[in-house]
Amino acid sequence: MPILSGKAAVIDYLRTKEKDGLSWTSIITGAFLDFGLATGFLGFDIPNRKATLFDEADVPATLTTYATVAKSVVGVLSRPAETANRFVHVQSVVGTQAEILAALEKATGATFAVERKQATDLRDSGLAALQAGGGPDVLNLLVWGLFGRGNGGDYGRTKDDNALLGLERETLDEVIQPRVA
Repeated sequence: MPILSGKAAVIDYLRTKEKDGLSWTSIITGAFLDFGLATGFLGFDIPNRKATLFDEADVPATLTTYATVAKSVVGVLSRPAETANRFVHVQSVVGTQAEILAALEKATGATFAVERKQATDLRDSGLAALQAGGGPDVLNLLVWGLFGRGNGGDYGRTKDDNALLGLERETLDEVIQPRVA
């Protein structure tokens, strides 16, 4: 993912400092669910009851709330030996766009108007913006990384350090209901 190359460079640098006694931890959260719902970033325009779904809307993505991110930082700081010099994967939920839509419709009691698009269009517009020097379409690469088939946005099904940090998983209904009620 070219838009995230700076993060990889930072980790590479930190690894070179381990021999000097530096300890680091990288918390991998997936997309921020609160932000994605509040801004429409994940394809849902809640106030207008509209959804943009990509492909079959069946690609699972790892999503984390701000509260879980904060708790994960506390968990890492409380367990320095167990979390030193490694990636720690956390999540609130793993869900598809179709599952998010179902939870939104349940929470609002409304049927959303659905527009279908191709995830590859996100990739193409994001890469074009990146090559042109930036702009808001660059963020399309992040959404493509989440919901494009085979991109790894669903690591939460295979990599889960929630238990290590004392975190519990939530359901989409638990997370969405208070944010749209």
